[in-house]
Amino acid sequence: MEFNNNITSKRFRSENSSIHYHSTLSDNLLSCPFCTFNTNSQVDFDFHNHIHHQHICSQCLHVFPNYFLLDLHMDEVHNTYSRIRSYRCLIESCSKIFSNIEQRFQHINDEHHSTKNRHLNDIFI
Repeated sequence: MEFNNNITSKRFRSENSSIHYHSTLSDNLLSCPFCTFNTNSQVDFDFHNHIHHQHICSQCLHVFPNYFLLDLHMDEVHNTYSRIRSYRCLIESCSKIFSNIEQRFQHINDEHHSTKNRHLNDIFI
């Protein structure tokens, strides 16, 4: 037997799981700092972060949405062997490199201005 919720369109296996889920709902909208995901449920928010943002820097514990950005972060922030600072575009398919963060920021805004990519500059600030 399934329990349906008319407000959220979610299905639950039992009435207890429906009650538990709804007890975790917040009046405030929870917004993911790494992407465009929003929810009122702490359970959904935690699950989303666990599935989509599990790449954690071992040095500073900063969380990244994918391995590419984590690796880039490690090179830019924690690599003590690199004397020449360069900043690669945060879009994995783009190989452009910049001499400073401001140029990269401007490039992402100008060239990769889709809603999906806007949050990337915030990750590295």
